[in-house]
Amino acid sequence: MEHAGERGDDLVRWLAERSAECPVCGYNVRGLRMPQCPECAAPLELTLRSPNQRIGPWALAMVSLSAAAGFDLVLTACFAVVCVLHGLPPMYILLRMLVLAVLGVACVAVMVVLISRRKRWMRLPVSLQWRWGWVILAAAATPHLLYGGYLLASTR
Repeated sequence: MEHAGERGDDLVRWLAERSAECPVCGYNVRGLRMPQCPECAAPLELTLRSPNQRIGPWALAMVSLSAAAGFDLVLTACFAVVCVLHGLPPMYILLRMLVLAVLGVACVAVMVVLISRRKRWMRLPVSLQWRWGWVILAAAATPHLLYGGYLLASTR
C-alpha cells in the first residue's frame, strides 16, 4: 500500500526538472522539496486527469433538471394553496397538479439516467458535453415555459 509520503516523493521527483504552476495560487513549483506550495502552503498531489472531466456541462444538465423538478414541487404547492383558498373544484386542482407531477417525474428520471451514465458522459468530447448540457436545459425549460404560459393565460 502506498503512503502519502511516497506520493509526495513522486511529486518532488517529477517536479525536479519540470515547471508547473500551483493550482491554487499559480506560483511556479519547479524544484520544490515538499509536496506543498512554498507560496500559499496548499498541499499538492501528483494526479492524472482528463480534459473531458469538466464539471460545467454536467452541472448545467443536472442543475437544469433539478431546478425544473424543484419548480414543479413549489408550483404544485402554491397552486394547491391558491385553489383551496379560492374554493376551486378538486378536478381543477388535480389536472394541473398531474401535469406538474409528470414534468417533475420526467426531470428526475432523466437525472437518474445521467447519474447512472456519468462515466459515459465523461468520455464524450467536451464540445459534445456542452451541446448535451444546453439541449437538456432547453428540454427541461421548454415544457415548463409553455405550461407556465398556459397557466397564466387560463387564469385571466
